[in-house]
Amino acid sequence: MSLRRFFSRGWWDGERARELESYVAIETDDNLARGMAPADARAAALRKLGNRTLVREDIYRINTAGLIDSVWRDLNFGIRLLRLNPGFALVAVLSLALGIGANTAMFQPLNALRLRTLPVPHPEQLAEVRIANLGADDNRSGGFDGNHAMLTNPLWEELRDRQDGFSDLFAWGTNGFELSAGGESRAAQGLWVSGGFFDTLQIHPAAGRLIGRADDRRGCDAPPAVISYGFWQREYGGSPSAVGRRSESP
Repeated sequence: MSLRRFFSRGWWDGERARELESYVAIETDDNLARGMAPADARAAALRKLGNRTLVREDIYRINTAGLIDSVWRDLNFGIRLLRLNPGFALVAVLSLALGIGANTAMFQPLNALRLRTLPVPHPEQLAEVRIANLGADDNRSGGFDGNHAMLTNPLWEELRDRQDGFSDLFAWGTNGFELSAGGESRAAQGLWVSGGFFDTLQIHPAAGRLIGRADDRRGCDAPPAVISYGFWQREYGGSPSAVGRRSESP
């Protein structure tokens, strides 16, 4: 049964009603030709046909999708009840609007952080290496900002130089940066990354160059910085002169 027939059930029901009436008229004419009285001729034709209402109901049921019809009836019933009680309808609509808005607000960061894949080649091949969760009775030391310990640089270097389970590794950590050299504070969120960060993710620059392994060395007093496209447009107006410019912050 197609959806077209479902949504045109009224037309099909009218068509079947006309066909049944035409059948009764033909049978009545035949009975009249046999010499029956007009009233008896029509009554005999109706008896031969049977229950016309039942026939139409069977055809209507054939053209009905049970789930869609049930939902449609429930919606109509709910709308009629809401029209009879405008105050309750207003509360229900506002509750739905607040619920939908809250779920949308919650879904957006969830989609960005958990559901949507990273905009890099082969994101399904990425994996995170971290210290496993430890119980309360396990001995451990160091600073812990969350559920997992932050790796020290010597430990990161040991992992990088001795691992053979991955094609490449990189390290990263979140940090806030101060953009102003004085006066009003202008903070920006950024990352400290190791030299293999961009090579491993196969990211290419829109202008200038990215941080490479040659930049990843101890005692680097002025490490290079890579800014996002949005930051480049917002802070520098997309000017090519931003490439190679030194930070004005202390």
